[in-house]
Amino acid sequence: MRGRRWIDALLVAAILITVALLYHKVTRLWWIWDDTYLLHIVSEHRVLEYFADGSLWLSMPQQLFTPLLTASYHAELALFGLNPAPFYAVHLAELATIAIALAFALRLWMSRAAAACAAFLFLVGTPVAAMAAQLML
Repeated sequence: MRGRRWIDALLVAAILITVALLYHKVTRLWWIWDDTYLLHIVSEHRVLEYFADGSLWLSMPQQLFTPLLTASYHAELALFGLNPAPFYAVHLAELATIAIALAFALRLWMSRAAAACAAFLFLVGTPVAAMAAQLML
């Protein structure tokens, strides 16, 4: 039992290191894609409106109901101001958390090694590489 925890801890550390090595340069980016638009939205509205005001979502060009995205921008703006580096650091922490969750979920159906390989393939794949630089994702 103790050896398994050690292996699990190594897997978590390896995923964190992989995310840091592959994607640390995104923290140097400025606001790109839809970031400035979302920052504008959160500067003009209250958090509750993201969840309850249908007219807010209908007024947006994409008309997508994504209140958690807007609420996360709101919270991070309150915490970090207009400095984009911490926004990207949170984004990378979320990416690492997803990869860790994927590895442990896959362990329910696969061997530990296969689940770890799948998590690392997820991290190095083209979709994640493109997504790592986009806060809106």
